[in-house]
Amino acid sequence: MSKNTLEEKRPHGKKVRVVDEVKEIVQDMTSAIGDLKKVVDPAAHAEYVCEQVMKIEGFTKRYLRKAYTILMRNPIEKEIFLGGDLELKQEMVEELRDLIGDI
Repeated sequence: MSKNTLEEKRPHGKKVRVVDEVKEIVQDMTSAIGDLKKVVDPAAHAEYVCEQVMKIEGFTKRYLRKAYTILMRNPIEKEIFLGGDLELKQEMVEELRDLIGDI
């Protein structure tokens, strides 16, 4: 292989190795596949939902676990929760209080 095959010059004069660029692309693809797994793999998706619920502040861990189980039983509510911003997520978790009770 020639030196030009392994390296190319950038406009600002720094050289970038093609191998490094390929490694970066592969890392990005690996990350994207991991994200896709969260959507496709039911166990990974459930774990992701749990992580998102547990991030909500102002509630006990026990309360959030109950909120998670309720959301997992209702696919539409679960998807609304996942698609919402932090404020919507907090509101949804609070609205589950009637179902969860005081714990």
